[in-house]
Amino acid sequence: MQSIEALWKTIEEWFSKNTELSLNLNEGASEEAIQKTEEQLNIKFPNDFREHLLLHDGQASKEDAQGIWMPGCGPLLSLKRMLKQWKLDREGDDDYAGTVLDEHVYQRSDPKRIPIAADPYGDGIISYLDLIPGPKGKEGQLITLVTECDYVVLDESFHKALDRYAQLLQTGELYWSEEEETLMMKNIEGTAEELAEAFALVK
Repeated sequence: MQSIEALWKTIEEWFSKNTELSLNLNEGASEEAIQKTEEQLNIKFPNDFREHLLLHDGQASKEDAQGIWMPGCGPLLSLKRMLKQWKLDREGDDDYAGTVLDEHVYQRSDPKRIPIAADPYGDGIISYLDLIPGPKGKEGQLITLVTECDYVVLDESFHKALDRYAQLLQTGELYWSEEEETLMMKNIEGTAEELAEAFALVK
């Protein structure tokens, strides 16, 4: 598996070659900023995501179109916006108390579920690093909402998801539709949530 840095380069080059869009990735965060955020969240980021943060502190918060970092996901959050979304999520911690347990994902809000990407228009498309997985899940798995309260597991880790995404772009399984002006998967037509479900490792 390629390094996080090499994978970002591959994905950026694909968007440059196949679209007029850029990922608009920010410069990396400092080690001090990462450690401060970890203290505020009372967690430790998985090593692969920490590697990513040192390279890129989210995507630029621009309203104009930008490249898609992961199928069916909103833009990557900076550490500052990550912490803001995490605090917003805490307001809903009681909403799903006592809800059923999925084999891979607890169907409830939890402080150890860290938001790393979110739709800027408040449409509820939020992706998380899941540090409190279900019994068949993996700590650090990448999950995303596909309904108000239903998640899919995109992959066992941020690194693995990014690697599989890059491979699907290169093989043409994922492609850019000029007509729809969005990323699509062969034989799949639908919303961002449906694209996330098609890409998901666990549904």
